Amino acid sequence: MHEVYYGKIDIQKLDTFNYSDGISIPSSVIELADAEVLHIVKVKRHSIDDIIDIVDGEGIRVTSRITSIIPLDFEVLNVVHEVCEKYITVVIPLLKSDRMTQAVENAIELGATNIIFWQANRSIAKWTDEKSSQKSIEKMQNLIIKSSKQSRRAHFPVILGVFNSKKLFAYLDTFTNMRLVVLHEQATEHIANLSHKLSDFTILIVGPEGGITDVELLGFRKLQADICKISSNVLRSATAISAGLAVIYNLSKTD
Repeated sequence: MHEVYYGKIDIQKLDTFNYSDGISIPSSVIELADAEVLHIVKVKRHSIDDIIDIVDGEGIRVTSRITSIIPLDFEVLNVVHEVCEKYITVVIPLLKSDRMTQAVENAIELGATNIIFWQANRSIAKWTDEKSSQKSIEKMQNLIIKSSKQSRRAHFPVILGVFNSKKLFAYLDTFTNMRLVVLHEQATEHIANLSHKLSDFTILIVGPEGGITDVELLGFRKLQADICKISSNVLRSATAISAGLAVIYNLSKTD
């Protein structure tokens, strides 16, 4: 699979071209940030005739051949609009810095389409005010872009919000036609048994390192959530996200 780079793509202008023989891409069609150009030229040291993909984070993938390094120019080989067949939102509890990075990276690598950050009652990490919260969101957004490119994705996950438990319940209550799955170590039903219940829109909720409180668990039950276990052992949040997404993705393929 080709290296992936993130850029702004004017798909309407791209649609006017015939790609059968390849065609140079005007600068008005694809816009790469200086950091992306530097990565292509200086870090990865791509050469003329190297094939790369440029994505817009919203499903457009432009496969191109490098025709010039200085200035950087391309030839379009193919354009694909990738469509998500299944939408899987992951509710990630606020974790310590390194654990949070791991959790987000795992969610992206395993195919999450949306992310909600959750200030759970037992979350150790706190995004205490608007300023620190905005700074943390920007950091997570940059991580999403970086991890999505590393995973060769054309769709980048969208951050739907940052909520405490009360606001999370109210937000989830606005959705229809969803399947809400909560991973809990004391559950009796295994997540692998949910194949007949999964919908095209699944929300996976993983608790913080300290676990989900009884009050929070009751709130999820009121939302008709499936409370499931993923292992006979207690998993760290980032590990549970990986395991849960892997099972949900596999079940979604077989439904």
